[in-house]
Amino acid sequence: MAEKPIYTFPPIVEETLANGLHLMLVEDHEQEGITLALQMPFGEFCDPVSREGAAEMAIGVMLKGPASLSPEEFSEKLEHSGASLFTDVGDEHCILGGKMLARSSEQIIPLFWEMVCNPGFRPKELARIKRETITGLQAELADPASIANKHFGCVLCGPDHPIGRIQTIRSVKRIGINHVKELCDSYISPVHAILVLAGDFRVHEMFSKWRGLFESWKKRPGRDPVIAGPLPPVSGNRIRLVDKKDLSQVSLILGHPACSELDPLRNELAIANYILGGGNFSSRLMAHVRSKEGKTYGISSQLSCSRNYGIFSIATSTQNSQAQAMLASIIQVYRTLSDKGISQDELDKAKQFVIGNMAFQLEGIVNVAEKLLWLKQFGRDISYVERFNERIASVTVESVNHAISLYLSSPGFAIVAVGKKEEIGPVLSQHGPVETVNFRSLL
Repeated sequence: MAEKPIYTFPPIVEETLANGLHLMLVEDHEQEGITLALQMPFGEFCDPVSREGAAEMAIGVMLKGPASLSPEEFSEKLEHSGASLFTDVGDEHCILGGKMLARSSEQIIPLFWEMVCNPGFRPKELARIKRETITGLQAELADPASIANKHFGCVLCGPDHPIGRIQTIRSVKRIGINHVKELCDSYISPVHAILVLAGDFRVHEMFSKWRGLFESWKKRPGRDPVIAGPLPPVSGNRIRLVDKKDLSQVSLILGHPACSELDPLRNELAIANYILGGGNFSSRLMAHVRSKEGKTYGISSQLSCSRNYGIFSIATSTQNSQAQAMLASIIQVYRTLSDKGISQDELDKAKQFVIGNMAFQLEGIVNVAEKLLWLKQFGRDISYVERFNERIASVTVESVNHAISLYLSSPGFAIVAVGKKEEIGPVLSQHGPVETVNFRSLL
């Protein structure tokens, strides 16, 4: 007998309009609310070289409202109706969304759509967003973990790959309103865009009422979506030390390329990552490096996957005096997993977490809308989620260990350390040539 689905989506009605916009309508009367979420293949990888941060600012300016209203008037209309906006700007995609009461939809949906189709590109609002962004970047200079994370992509991929380009205060200052407009004109279009409407409505009424509005978004010639290619393996250690002389601790990130989201072994690798360092106190890294050896308060690993590439990383911090032993312990735990694989008991516990985590991601209609966009982004149908527990149940020790042999057995690592050069440099040099940069390179 087949297992009960982990989740059953409400009925979904789909249609692609004449302008290329793909609509997904989800009728759900559990709560008196409506969510709309617009996903476009426009993200940080679209940033012009030397103007990193432009895509995020373009979306930020759009969120200030349409050209027909001042930002204050736009905000007042949203607040008066109890509506709110949300956004997520990723590497290759972004989401613009709104949440509202069903009874407010007649006011908010046209307002949202006008914001998308005819945003008010106001230099004053861009200047305000730039100031806020620069303030945030300046604050990050006091956070060694944030500094390490920014440099890691560059060390792993190089500056010519979009992952390797770093947003700095200097790059943000270069962004003008003309760059924001050009980005929007080039990439924001109904073609390749997906709009999910989910919540308390009747599908046929929603179609008849709003079809004309959604089709009013005009097609225009633009650039193809920026989708990054696969990453080459790391054959030897690439090491960068970010010198920050006032630190008594060192922040470390090390990692390498991994599988893409669409790889058949992606779930197996996610389970392996959970066992190694994604499972908090149950993970091997926490048990060995923190609990047994007491070298840090926290250590974790992460698997991040996109369409054509994936990245595996381990992040932690420790006292300068413990840096050598810490790095050796991390590599030892990693190599033990690579050489010997996982046990059945570890697999069983990881499966429970992975299945439960997927169910948690589907709580509430907003999460359901975003999960539908995620499925569309990777060309999957809803059965991928509804039968996710069956997929995970079929994972075996042998299949996970096969994924480990392919993707968690890297001969080398990209390594970034943020710390005091005089104390950390000699430790890192034992693992290969060290490139040293000043932490102020992010200014």
